[in-house]
Amino acid sequence: MSEANHASGELKGVLISLFQQLGLFAQASKVQKDHSIALNSPVELANILRKQGIGFTAHRLTGEILSHIVYPAISVSSRGEAQLIRRQEQQFEKLTPNLEQVGGRAGNPLAVKS
Repeated sequence: MSEANHASGELKGVLISLFQQLGLFAQASKVQKDHSIALNSPVELANILRKQGIGFTAHRLTGEILSHIVYPAISVSSRGEAQLIRRQEQQFEKLTPNLEQVGGRAGNPLAVKS
């Protein structure tokens, strides 16, 4: 699989997981079934979110930002690797594509384990 196809599949999978976490199951199903949706960059991901009427902001990920997360969020590294994260009280979780939870501690929120 080429790097662009891998990024596309990764971003698409994370977007589907985000929709499911937000209870937007129809949107998740539509994105999953629509093979014409190719998410090759975070910009294309942002365009899909706008089309669905989902408000978002983009920030550099810091411990302070993580401590204020209320809803699940998509984190995209400088290398383009995407993951779905959320906060449960003082626990930070990375959600894998099959929505398993892998936890990190609030004392070191950037060390969310994968």
